[in-house]
Amino acid sequence: MKNIISRILFITGIVVIVLGFFLPFIVSQPDVINDTSYLHTNFTLSFLLAHVAIGILLIGMSEMIKLLQVLVNHQGIQNIPPVKSFVRKDQHKKGVPATIKTEIIDFYAAQLIKIDDIQETTLEDIYVVTRGEEKELIELGGFRPIIMTKSRLNKHPELKELLE
Repeated sequence: MKNIISRILFITGIVVIVLGFFLPFIVSQPDVINDTSYLHTNFTLSFLLAHVAIGILLIGMSEMIKLLQVLVNHQGIQNIPPVKSFVRKDQHKKGVPATIKTEIIDFYAAQLIKIDDIQETTLEDIYVVTRGEEKELIELGGFRPIIMTKSRLNKHPELKELLE
């Protein structure tokens, strides 16, 4: 499948380079050859170099988009695993890393909340924390842990399934 955006960028880059070559000669023709002719040459060269640089940048961007399109065409859209596979079955064998456990325990201890268990999920930086009968998801991807709100869980049903 051809990518129309990469084609447009490529053609635009070629047009910019061609215009950069011809426009300085059209716009700045010196009427009389005198001491200002070196200004004409400097203007022409700087105009040409600027347009060549911009044109090459546009052509390079079009090539990157073409390569990304080849990757997408090759890999396709991969299926999301079933919801039941999000919670690891072997969590007792592997366990939550000690640094993660300490970070979660310290986060809840700062709020004077005692937790019972921490379960790992296959989702990166998301853990299931059990407090008595209540379970909640906590995300560790940022500067500090974040407890996932009900509105976020309602927007993402696969996350809501982790709590059941």
